[in-house]
Amino acid sequence: MDYWVKLNQLAETMPTPAIRQQVAALTAWRTAVAAHQLPTAALPRLGLTGETMAEAQYDFQVPLRAVVALDHLLRHFRQYIAYHFGMWAFVQQSLFAEWTALFGPRRYLEVAAGNGYVSFGLQAAGNRVIASDSLTWQSQRDRPDPAAAGPPRRGQCGLVAVGGAGGCGGHGLVPGSRVERCGVSAVAADTFFHA
Repeated sequence: MDYWVKLNQLAETMPTPAIRQQVAALTAWRTAVAAHQLPTAALPRLGLTGETMAEAQYDFQVPLRAVVALDHLLRHFRQYIAYHFGMWAFVQQSLFAEWTALFGPRRYLEVAAGNGYVSFGLQAAGNRVIASDSLTWQSQRDRPDPAAAGPPRRGQCGLVAVGGAGGCGGHGLVPGSRVERCGVSAVAADTFFHA
């Protein structure tokens, strides 16, 4: 059975305040990432305490096996998001707002940016960002729908492939050469740049 369906079915059978709070937070995160947005706030600690497990089991007459299954699903939400949406760094809007308030708007270079969630958050908070990634991991991932990944993605946010001995797909860009994209200048490497 699908992770998300199973999690919600189990949570409905034991609606304790702690479980409802976690499911609401997970739903907000999933909705935001599916809409190619960063979630607004951090996730709470996920999983059931012994007290919540006992409350679910005794107050709602839920078998221990179901309580343990829900605990497992709650604790593995990050894997679900990483697998289905390509989000490995669990960052949110409030993190970048606080970061920018502390350090002011700056220019950043993100190395090994992956799908670019950190760069996306920094840019949305008013910072200038260049994101780089070789994207070699794309051949290793096993996702049924690569188009389901969240913001930003190559081809949607100005990511430009550069470098490599033969250049990017034979386009003749050589490591060490200058690259100009959307007013940002960088030195070509075997990476991707976000302007």
